[in-house]
Amino acid sequence: MRVKVSFIHIISKEVGVREEEVEVEGNASLKKLLALLAGKHGEAFKKYVYDSDKDEVKGYAIITVNGKIIQRGSIESVKLAEGDRVFFGIGAAGG
Repeated sequence: MRVKVSFIHIISKEVGVREEEVEVEGNASLKKLLALLAGKHGEAFKKYVYDSDKDEVKGYAIITVNGKIIQRGSIESVKLAEGDRVFFGIGAAGG
């Protein structure tokens, strides 16, 4: 099945693409998509979103599926479906 993936500006600059369609196996979890993207985009994706070597979603990463914010601890339980839209961003911080 295919899902549409979008990256916020800084991440898109690093991975070299703003949007892409990604083929994932049917009933795949968000975690499987993260691992696939980490393999595809390497250090750029690992730096901002998900480090597959450590199985760690970065604390400042924002992930949404069809507009719903996904908590870091639930990436394995979130199942993807054909046509889902997954967005990767970075939370703002500062004072």
